[in-house]
Formats: sequence, structure tokens, C-alpha cells
Amino acid sequence: MKIHRRVAAGTSAVAAALPVMAVAQLLQLEAHNHGEVLLTLVQDAGSVTLELITPQLNLLGFEHAPATEAERQALLAAEAALRQPGNWLQLDGEGCSTGVADLETSGEAQHAENHAENHADFSVRFAFTCANATLRGLTFVGFAAYPGIHEVELQWLVQGKAGTATLTAKDSSVPLP
Repeated sequence: MKIHRRVAAGTSAVAAALPVMAVAQLLQLEAHNHGEVLLTLVQDAGSVTLELITPQLNLLGFEHAPATEAERQALLAAEAALRQPGNWLQLDGEGCSTGVADLETSGEAQHAENHAENHADFSVRFAFTCANATLRGLTFVGFAAYPGIHEVELQWLVQGKAGTATLTAKDSSVPLP
């Protein structure tokens, strides 16, 4: 696993003021790579916010609008699973309770140059309430359930310290500062 850490002065105030996606953009994430999941974690003063972004292909095997009843059922099952963070993530720590889950499904995007490519993503955001929480690490447990996922690009901002890690099925855990 590749782990990169950096201390960013004043990032706690920045993290509190920005939504997770803005922090992810500050940490220069790239989006929509098949086989990859982007996971962002921000912890600051009593809260943890997680955002997971993945191409629908990673979970469903397709990115087009569901065309059959089986595809519609697969989409509903994936959406239900994403709303339960324990299906794809384990936090190592105490004192946090799951709060609000917000799931978005992007539509198909058309690309110019006389060809069309379908791209659709899932984006799920969780806000945890963490009174006196001790967050020591996390494990991505979604590799077994979703064989289309090959790696997770994790970006974190925890109490003013930022870092990144690449998680795989063989190395799916990371300590946090």
C-alpha cells in the first residue's frame, strides 16, 4: 500500500468550511476510472464525513440506463448497499454514530467527436457524529462483494493532517493519524 502523509497548517478550519468534494478537489482527485473508487474522509471536531465515488460499472457491470428488470434490480440493490457504510467500509475507532446518508447517481454523459460514451457514477456521502471520537484507521471491505473494484484511492484530512493511500484487496486497511 502506498501511503503519503502531509501536515497542512490550518486545514481543520478549511475542512470545516468546505464540503468533502471541495476538499477532494484540493487534494487533486481524478474521477471516473473503471476499477477505481475514490474515497475521501474528513474528520474535524466531533464529525467525520466520508464520500465514496465509483463508476457504476464497478458495482453493476454496466453504466447505461437499466434496460431489463434484472438490471433495474441490480441498480436498486447497489443503491441500498451503498446507503449502509458497513457494506463497504469499517472504521477502526469508537464514539461515532452514522448520521445522514446522501446518495447520488449521475446520468449518462455524451462526449463529442462523433462518438458517444456512457459514463455514470455513484456518489454517496455520510456524515457521522463523533463525540470524543478516536479514529485510528479504516478498512475497505467492498472488494469481495464488488469484484469490479480493483483499488481504492483514499484521501484523508484528519485533525489538520492530510494524506493519501491506495488500497487493494490484498492490502485494504490504513492507519490514520
